[in-house]
Amino acid sequence: MKKHTEYWQRLIISISDKAPKNVFIFKLILFLLRYKRVNTVQNLIKRIQWYSKDEIDKYQLTKLQQLVKYSYENVPYYKDLFDKFKIIPKEIKNFDDFYKIPFLTREIIRKNTNNLKSKSVPEFRFRHMATSGSTGKPLVLYVDKIKYPINAFAYYRTIINRAGCKIFDKSVNLTGIMIIPSANKGKFWKYKMLSRKMHMSLLHLNKENIPRYIEKIRKFKPKYILTYPSAIIEIARYIKENQIKPIPSIKVVISTGETLYDWQKKIIEESFQCRVFEFYGHSESTTMAVSCEKNNFLHFFTEYGFVELIDKDGNHVKKDGEKGEIVTTGFMHNLFPFIRYKTGDIGILSNKKCSCGRNCLILKKIQGKWQQEYIYSKDNVQIPFTSLYINFKIFKNVEQFQFYQEEKGVIILRIQKRETYSSEDTENIRQELSKLLGSGFEIKINFVDEVPKTAAGKYSYLVQKLSKK
Repeated sequence: MKKHTEYWQRLIISISDKAPKNVFIFKLILFLLRYKRVNTVQNLIKRIQWYSKDEIDKYQLTKLQQLVKYSYENVPYYKDLFDKFKIIPKEIKNFDDFYKIPFLTREIIRKNTNNLKSKSVPEFRFRHMATSGSTGKPLVLYVDKIKYPINAFAYYRTIINRAGCKIFDKSVNLTGIMIIPSANKGKFWKYKMLSRKMHMSLLHLNKENIPRYIEKIRKFKPKYILTYPSAIIEIARYIKENQIKPIPSIKVVISTGETLYDWQKKIIEESFQCRVFEFYGHSESTTMAVSCEKNNFLHFFTEYGFVELIDKDGNHVKKDGEKGEIVTTGFMHNLFPFIRYKTGDIGILSNKKCSCGRNCLILKKIQGKWQQEYIYSKDNVQIPFTSLYINFKIFKNVEQFQFYQEEKGVIILRIQKRETYSSEDTENIRQELSKLLGSGFEIKINFVDEVPKTAAGKYSYLVQKLSKK
């Protein structure tokens, strides 16, 4: 049986690694080989989502105990760490025992990448990955070549279903950097037949090309759009400003990969006349959450990983409406274990019972990074950038904008002007921001030729340099 399993694993990886990426038949073979295991994962998701609170606690504690034991026996970093802090796996009887394990940080991972790899997993299963580097230097890590695509498909299908769609409904993808050869000839998209997805280039999404994007989306008739907020907001703004009719086929816009601001959500929903659904996850594959069908709160997947919410002193956040850093422990693969990993993302806790009936961890909102998503007044008052509800009418003659801070109490607004921009716009923007931010800030406006995108094709609406000093 073990020999048969390894043969199947090597076959999958051989096809995945060596087969031509754009040949339909190879994609179909891979899909069929993985399909049974995808269903197994999805059945697990369906069953555990309705667990009681006690059942969730029992399930997650058992998974944590198994992971700690495995990591001590197979992962050099954890063997050394547990010995140093006198942590004995078999003595972890409850969550408080588990909390004695020190946090894992990005810096620790960078210094111990090889020692975080499991010795019991064959090398052919390790797949090298790197995060997008939204907080600076990208993080190098490894995922399981067998489990990663199976889990990814199973959870993607679950998320699409919760958003009211089906996995093979037509969709548009506006995430990531995909090289589209035809873009130089004015065709900024690429259709993938098996998944029925239209991938559209982020690199060519600008004011001149947006009408063509809208026309193509309308003709393609997708049921949903998976997108970075900073990408779809450009199209939504154009639709709103030019009074273009909504695209009736679109039933939901699924936001991922960035912090979704309230002002973005409002404009997207008005322009597309549909709901904006939020999906939270990251390359480290330790946690995943998605909007509830009944409301906008984010529900975490119990079986995907264990999630803690901690304040700046390392204490657990317990009160409704309190915010804390998301700390995760992943259950989906043991090849490169993340135990008590500090994501840097901020969540706002909800203790209220959801009307959907699920008992999983619920967050009211995710606010981005502790330091990257805050601005600081001259009196060192910390203000969440996500809480600023910007009246977007003041930016009607602005092509793109970006807030920048490197000194407490001083906010620099970088503006890429449109031809219709005037000194009146400058005054309106200054007045509105002064009213919004109060007397604790001096506002400076700098005009730039272009607000650049990140390497991942995203726009950063706030560049916070204070955290790096």
